[in-house]
Amino acid sequence: MNNNTQDGLAVEKAENLLESMKQEALREIGRTDRQEIAAAWFHSHLGSLDFARQAGLITENRRRRLYREFQAEARRARLDEGGKEHGD
Repeated sequence: MNNNTQDGLAVEKAENLLESMKQEALREIGRTDRQEIAAAWFHSHLGSLDFARQAGLITENRRRRLYREFQAEARRARLDEGGKEHGD
């Protein structure tokens, strides 16, 4: 296996892991009524994106796009059916 193939596999694996981690964070954010727990999951996932960028597994543009997507999804996960955030 050449270096480009190995790099491509590493990036693909990183993307899959980041998606799995995002889904776990969103589940936990939506499940809790405690703002500090939701914030911990939120910031933990953002830290994972930062780490992936620093490790060279995603580009800065990709990190920014994933940040924006996650912020929007996390906000939706915090809203209950009445349109009010948990803990309000």
